[in-house]
Amino acid sequence: MMLQISLFADFISDHEQGWFWYRAAPEGIEKEEGWPEKEDRSRSLTQMSPKEKQEAYKKELENRLAAAWLKPTPSNVQNYQEMQQDMMERSSNFANTWMQNIFLNPELDNTLKNPVNQTARHVQQDLDKERKRQRIHELAKDFGLFFFFGGSCKYCHQFAPIVKSFSERYSWQVLPISIDGKGLKTFPNAKLDNGLFETWGLESLPIVIAVNPKTGQAIPIAQGMISLADMEDRIMLLTEANSHQGELGSNNQRDN
Repeated sequence: MMLQISLFADFISDHEQGWFWYRAAPEGIEKEEGWPEKEDRSRSLTQMSPKEKQEAYKKELENRLAAAWLKPTPSNVQNYQEMQQDMMERSSNFANTWMQNIFLNPELDNTLKNPVNQTARHVQQDLDKERKRQRIHELAKDFGLFFFFGGSCKYCHQFAPIVKSFSERYSWQVLPISIDGKGLKTFPNAKLDNGLFETWGLESLPIVIAVNPKTGQAIPIAQGMISLADMEDRIMLLTEANSHQGELGSNNQRDN
């Protein structure tokens, strides 16, 4: 059974009193010198916005705590305890109503999209991975990968199998481009750079860029060595959220 606390019944009914100034020296609480008189108190309850009422309630709670801490008389401590108990009940009522609304309106339940149950989380993660795989497969219809490397670059040799694995898993075509004329074991039939590396203002190696040959859109995916999982995430993010950014190819074509 929930506690029935009428601590603020008189506050609510007495609009002149307001929410957060002590009454004139209540029994057991000594009036501190310099406290405002009644005419200086805050606006009445009916004039306050919900936010102002909340702030007034918070201030009253802090005042009672301060009074109890400065002068821990039984009366001062009880006044703080009573209001703290009222606050806890209000919080409990809010939480209960929140859950009732979720039960009655499932669309408000964020855990349906982001489960907290361990088993449900695994199911959700599997679904997310499958959607990601399908999306990346679909993007292969429009995009391919330009893989810039150097034959003397050790990172390029280590990164090449990752690029190869990605292309085979998702059916993405890869155009390997050597900037120094040297090849890689993973991509023995690489093309020699025709100046595109410099035209696009690229510097570090290795570099992977997703290119749409129909539109000329070019989106940097990796500048340096990254994992296969990182490639998947970046492909998803950069081709969806940043479809209008990093358009190296189309921008440079217009400039030229």
